[in-house]
Amino acid sequence: MMVFLFSEPVMAQATTGTLKGSVVDPNGQVVAGGTVTAKNEATGIASSTNASDSGLFSIPNLLPGKYTVTVSPSAGFSTKIVTGVNVKLGETTWCA
Repeated sequence: MMVFLFSEPVMAQATTGTLKGSVVDPNGQVVAGGTVTAKNEATGIASSTNASDSGLFSIPNLLPGKYTVTVSPSAGFSTKIVTGVNVKLGETTWCA
């Protein structure tokens, strides 16, 4: 008896998107260590991260949709809020 096994590679389907960006002051200088929060405008689910020493941040595994992004700098700067940031399925959305 002969048995043949065939295996085809299965590509994972993306179910989320990623939000990346940099935290800078009004003069374009890096602001390290601020907290960045992305809140889904439809579900109210929020995810947060801290900006790196170079001001960069990444929030992966976000459901597609519109987000309100709040940046709370570590010191000396006011909080910035951006609404309607569109995170798309399987893509990286850049927010500065």
